[in-house]
Amino acid sequence: MGIKRSPGHQLCRWYQKISFEQAIAANATGMTIAQRGMLGYDFRLHKDELVEKCNLNYTGHVNDLAKLYDVEQLKELGGIVDYIIVVKPGPGAFKAL
Repeated sequence: MGIKRSPGHQLCRWYQKISFEQAIAANATGMTIAQRGMLGYDFRLHKDELVEKCNLNYTGHVNDLAKLYDVEQLKELGGIVDYIIVVKPGPGAFKAL
């Protein structure tokens, strides 16, 4: 008999995988991340909240999400590597310059 895991176990592993891959991308490009664990916006779970909070005109494309990022922070850090879940084009790992 195997170990019983919660339904969120697989999702947690998926987020960790994306974070790890983006950390490698950040190191390869000389960029950094905005915060430990990255910002990692999840439009599958928080779409309505993010659209309202950031006053977004969201059509499902990543280009609609520029307002999520603080331009001054991006300039200060020299660009960041982050991920956004459930946007086009998929799978959702992007560099913010």
